Amino acid sequence: MTIPSVKYVGITMDDVIKYDLKKHLIKLDEKDLARIKQVSQYDWFKNNKEWQKQFKMMKEFNGKVEIQALSAKGISFISENYLPNKIKNKEFLD
Repeated sequence: MTIPSVKYVGITMDDVIKYDLKKHLIKLDEKDLARIKQVSQYDWFKNNKEWQKQFKMMKEFNGKVEIQALSAKGISFISENYLPNKIKNKEFLD
């Protein structure tokens, strides 16, 4: 089941650059690379340029990052800054 109007508001590879999180990257393993290849071919991702860009960046950086990496900016950074700004600026993925 798909939900066409859903938005992804989580951390992206663009956020890795914007918030200087490269030191928090977790190296991709073979399972991760296989999963990226698989997911990037799903109907709802394969024709979406922004999602394809994110998958490409993950492969280029050979890494992924978890939302907890933003905690290094402060305990309330995610709830008081990151998420409100992403929503306000419409920085989410379709």
